[in-house]
Formats: sequence, structure tokens, C-alpha cells
Amino acid sequence: MKRTFISFIGAVCLMLSSIANAQTLLGSTNTGDLLEIDLSAGTVQLIGSVTGSPGWADLALDPAGNLFAVSRRKSEPVTFCFGIFSDGECAHLYRLNPSTGAIIQHIGDLKAAFVSDIEFAADGTLYASRYVDERRSEDAGLVTIDPATAVITPAPNIRFGPGSTGLTRGLSNGGLSLHPVTGDLWAVEIRSLDGTIFRVDPLTGLAIDPVVPLGLNGSPTGFPFDGLEILPDGTFIATRGGGGGGMLSPGELYEINPVADPTTGRAEVTLISLTFDPAITGHVNGLTASTEPMTVVALKVIVAEVLVLNLQEGISNSLDAKISAALVVLDDMNLGDNDIAAVNSLEAFINAVMAQSGTKISETDADALISAAQEIINLLRAVND
Repeated sequence: MKRTFISFIGAVCLMLSSIANAQTLLGSTNTGDLLEIDLSAGTVQLIGSVTGSPGWADLALDPAGNLFAVSRRKSEPVTFCFGIFSDGECAHLYRLNPSTGAIIQHIGDLKAAFVSDIEFAADGTLYASRYVDERRSEDAGLVTIDPATAVITPAPNIRFGPGSTGLTRGLSNGGLSLHPVTGDLWAVEIRSLDGTIFRVDPLTGLAIDPVVPLGLNGSPTGFPFDGLEILPDGTFIATRGGGGGGMLSPGELYEINPVADPTTGRAEVTLISLTFDPAITGHVNGLTASTEPMTVVALKVIVAEVLVLNLQEGISNSLDAKISAALVVLDDMNLGDNDIAAVNSLEAFINAVMAQSGTKISETDADALISAAQEIINLLRAVND
């Protein structure tokens, strides 16, 4: 039992220490290509294409590993869309084969003029960024989509709003991604000259300060960003959109530092060097990766192993309660400062384990539990430094 326990906890530490190696994404193009993007190798390979595809705006993997795609507006048959200026230019929701890129199912018409990005939460909620009702860049908001029916539900505030960091205009739609460590929902704008990056409150639909302008070498980027994905190690990756020089095929990917540079006040972007498969026909616009936060996965392993330890009744329940408290706050992206609350619960767990080390818990098991919990604390603190 103890040998199995130690191996499980060791796997937790290995998982967290090697988190930076998880550098592979799936990507989509405006012509219907499905791509494998290996950032470590610097390669973008074609997985497959859909003949006669409407073209994709973005991709998202659900917690079960099902791959969904949203089509580009102006590509689908003319139907009624939400939005007074939509002209029937609807986005549609599909399910794809992740191994071939083929369409498995056309789920339905989203009845939205332009859905630029979709993202699954670990609980299966599908979020999306979309135009609200005007054909201009400062008119965007958050919705949720039923992945079974393609029915969209706007947030209580149908627009992101301007934020209060000196921004007088409205915010545009663009990329959307959940942070795999903190659970925060992040967005980036499709704007050529003064696009921003910001967090979104999933309960209200409003932007959360600070709303940080994007920059390239201290100046406005001059081009927008279509897609956004946050890697397991917290790295922000975005796809370049059109504008400020037009569409580039097969496209460009950038790393974004979401923290404002103290000198320029901008979130700096850095071009990623990539070699593209010549068989790719379109422009890279969508990105997706795993939906389960690594810290949550690690905590679930610890919870399971605490339950199988041969501890005296009451002590096991006490340890389980403390580690479960950390899991609850990390798993709930709607809680503010959940990473801080999780660290507090993990520290309480470590103190409880130390108090029982050598008595009701063997020193070997106690050391393994403490080490795994401390690895998660270190990761959470690194994200907030």
C-alpha cells in the first residue's frame, strides 16, 4: 500500500515539475484545417482538412476530450442571426474528429453574427466571445453555449464594458481562455492599434481591471489577435489576426506577457519562431489545449491517496477536509482570489500532516504528502509573483 502511495505522490511532483514541457496545441484555420502546433519543436503540422468547410474561427476541447469548432461568419448559409447589423452572417457549432479534422456532427446555428473564440471550463461550461449587435469593433460580450444544442445565453451584462482603467471605448471580441492554474477567464481583443488583454468575470460578463493595452517593443502592435490559449505553465499564446497589414498565411503566433511593462504600461507580445507545414491552406486563428487545471489534477490525486492511507479515523477525515477545501476553491473559477485561499488550505494541510508525522502517519508518507502539497503551493505563488 505504501509503495503504491509513494508512487502516486511522486507522480504528482513529476507532473508539476515537468509542467513546462506541455507545449503542444491544436490549431484551426479560416479554411478548415486542423493543426498540431508543437511549440517545443517549433513546428506546425497539418492533421487534416475538411473539403467544402465553412472555415473555423476557433476550437475547444471539452473535459472528456471531444473537439468542438465554431465556424466563421459569412461562410454559412444565410439565416437569421442575433444582431441588427448581422445580415444573416451566422456562426455555427460543430464537433470534429481530433485525429483527422473531419466533421463528426453539425450541432447547430448559434444565431450570433460573429463568435470569435470558444473555451470549455473544467465543469463543462462552454464560454464564447461574440459581437453583440453592431458591426463595429467596440461591441463584444460573453455568452455561454449549450454544446448539445448550440443555444447561446448572454451574461447578465451583454457587453464586456470598457473597464475602468482610463478606457472610454467599449471592448471588442477576440480570443478567450481559462488560466489552467488560477481558473481566471482571460480575453484579448481583435483590434489593430490599441487592443488590450483583460480578465472577464464569468458571473457578470464584465471586464475586470486592469485592462492592459498590448504592445510590441513598447509601441501599439499595429495588428489584432484572433485566438488565445493559456498553456499549463501559465504561458499566454495568441494568434495574429487581420488588420494592420492584412491576413498573413499561414499566420503568426505570439507569446503575451499579460502584466503591464512598468515603463511602457503595455502587455508585451513576442513573435514565436515556427516552421509551418506547406500543406496548410489557411490562416491560423484558433487554439485549444487541455481544460483540466494541473493543480486541480494534482490535488485530486492527493485527496484519493489520503483516503487510502491507513490512518486512524478522524485524522484521515481532518486531512481530507483540508485538502478538499483547497480543491473546492481551485475548482470554482467564480471565487475571487481562489489561489490565495487554496494556498491557505494547503498550508493548513501541511501543518496537520507535520503534527501527525511519526505517530499516526509514517514519516515517509508524511514527507511525500508535504512535498506534493508544497509543489502545488510553489506553482500557485509563481503565477501571482
